[in-house]
Amino acid sequence: MNICINNLSEIIERKRWYFPEKIFPKNIRLVLYGYGEVGRDFYQQIVDSGNFRLVAVVDKNYREIADKTVEVKPVEEVCNLEFDFILIAVLDKATAEKIRDSLLCRGI
Repeated sequence: MNICINNLSEIIERKRWYFPEKIFPKNIRLVLYGYGEVGRDFYQQIVDSGNFRLVAVVDKNYREIADKTVEVKPVEEVCNLEFDFILIAVLDKATAEKIRDSLLCRGI
């Protein structure tokens, strides 16, 4: 098996964001907010674990997301969903706090 050195270095340099599985009870209904770098890593780990029911993935940029294998819904859909927790999966703390505040203002 041949591995291109450029591809190998990309794999080694890639940051990996780990889903904090242990802080959530098993079998909860979970909404993943954000499908960027962090959200994609979390998504795969959530699906692979089989310990949670992923109700939806939402992102304000849902139209621009070029992943055809995962349905990413608009943030407004959260109001129509039944869930136990929303996991805000964004890298920037200030952005995460704005998202949290926006959800709280909506009564979520």
